[in-house]
Amino acid sequence: SLPFSLIFLKRLCILYLDNNLLDALPGFLLSLPALKTVHRHGNHNFFKSTFIWYHTDVNLRIIPVSCETKPYLKYESLQFWAAKAIIGSKKDFLQDTSIVPVLKDFIADVYHLFSVCHHCNNASLFNMSGFKVITFKNPYLGNTCVPFQHWACSLDCAKSIEIP
Repeated sequence: SLPFSLIFLKRLCILYLDNNLLDALPGFLLSLPALKTVHRHGNHNFFKSTFIWYHTDVNLRIIPVSCETKPYLKYESLQFWAAKAIIGSKKDFLQDTSIVPVLKDFIADVYHLFSVCHHCNNASLFNMSGFKVITFKNPYLGNTCVPFQHWACSLDCAKSIEIP
């Protein structure tokens, strides 16, 4: 998967995905204002199969993702809880002057451990259960029917993404 932190690259205009096995592009790419081209190398038929699946199985557009759920430890560090809140806020923590450098370093180290809800301001450890939601944008960067995959922390958030 692609890291959600790519969303902070506001001037990213070309993205190369090499030998990818993505069923869909990450939904956060829709938030990149300067992105003009996505080059996909590898098996291009994955999008076609996602499109066919999407239109034949309308009851499974919201897919529960079950993981080995380990609850947060009651005594996680304050630094952990601060990082979780900042990651969930989806703000560019690297550019935010109100965040101290030592916390920025910690967030950069742990960012990949979190899944960020596409709908609300929630970040959960990647091993927590959630929902995968597939949507289509037509047109997207000159292409027709491009699938996007979003992660949602709850069924309500998933429905808000899938049923706009």
